[in-house]
Amino acid sequence: MVRSKVEVVEMKAAIVHFLGPRDVSLRTFSNKNWIWLGGNDLRLEGNWEWLDRTLVEDWDVPWNIKVGKDNANHIGGLDGQNALSFSRWGEFDDSYHDHQRKKRSFACQCPGT
Repeated sequence: MVRSKVEVVEMKAAIVHFLGPRDVSLRTFSNKNWIWLGGNDLRLEGNWEWLDRTLVEDWDVPWNIKVGKDNANHIGGLDGQNALSFSRWGEFDDSYHDHQRKKRSFACQCPGT
């Protein structure tokens, strides 16, 4: 779980450590630029929850600014964007959760942290 701006910085550092630095030659929404965080809004659009169903706290989350909050029609009317993802540069985005083209690395939280 990423719960503060300090944890955004920690997550960015972890991504660089484990996956390497951002490759600026890739498109912004390339799967290699994003990781899954384990949050979703599957039960209610815009109501973000972690996998244990605790709410994602609203602490001025740095969301990626793009057209619309749920851009599902962008790829031919697929199921909505309901998976919480995090970019190598520290922005959050609502991404497709069940789509073949969105195979991404993921981050998990160790118990007790």
